[in-house]
Parts: sequence; C-alpha cells; structure tokens
Amino acid sequence: MESELPDEYDRSPETFHFLLRLLPSQEAIGTVRVYPLKHPDTPTDTGTQKEDAHGSAAAYPTFALGRLCVLEQYRKYKFGHKLVQQAHSFIRNRLLASRAHARDSSSESNEILGEFIIHAQVQVKGFYLKNGYTPFGDIFDEDGMDHQLMRYWILE
Repeated sequence: MESELPDEYDRSPETFHFLLRLLPSQEAIGTVRVYPLKHPDTPTDTGTQKEDAHGSAAAYPTFALGRLCVLEQYRKYKFGHKLVQQAHSFIRNRLLASRAHARDSSSESNEILGEFIIHAQVQVKGFYLKNGYTPFGDIFDEDGMDHQLMRYWILE
C-alpha cells in the first residue's frame, strides 16, 4: 500500500472526506476522498465532453475519487464498496440540487450529470469494475506502481 502524505486537496473546502467508524467504539476503519478536478486540459484532470441526447457536445463536472482505504480485517464486509457508493450518492445529490436551482425538472432521466475519474492501481482494478467504473487510456506508472485511468458516469 502506498504511503500518502497530505496534499493541496486535503485542506481544500471543495474536498469531501468520508470516514467510516465502527459503533459503538467509534474506531475509524475506512475512508475515501472526493474533490472536483479543476484543470480539464491536463492528462490527469480530464473534464470530458460527450454527446448528449440531442447530439451536441457537453462538458460535465469531473470529480476525483481516491485515497480509499479500509482496514484489512474489515474488507470482507464490503465496506470499500459502501464508501464508494456513498461518495457517488453524495456527489450525485449535490449535482441534482444544483441543477434544480438552475432549471426546471423536465430533463430526461438517465441524463449525465458528471463523472468520477480515478487512478486505479492495476491490482485493484476489478474492485472498481464492480463499482461501475470503466477503464480508458493506457496503463501508466504513478509512484512506482502501475495505474489505470477509470471513469464512472454520474447519471440523473
């Protein structure tokens, strides 16, 4: 497992940290981090354009999901999946709320609201596939380990 040092995203007010605690002890057993990507023109911070239902290209808000960690003795309980699902749901609800303020509710169902982009370590790529992510691009080295870019579409 990589050792992670704090970076510029850890203290950003736009970053959300999810912490999973056991009850009643309150022992922290898992975490994941989500933040919006600000630089859609760089290889690691890719905002995506995809044709919408009307055939026009639209840019979508892009979020990074990372630093997912669950203590080894609790992984058999699928808490990693729960953390990822909670992060997806949280961002989806925020996007729906901001969209409700911006326009009426006559939009199509299953419309794309945004996307998550991750740098998945190749050895855990299957975990993200099970959570709805799809790989894209070439495998690359990050901190001495093989990684794969993966995407999850946030649907209405």
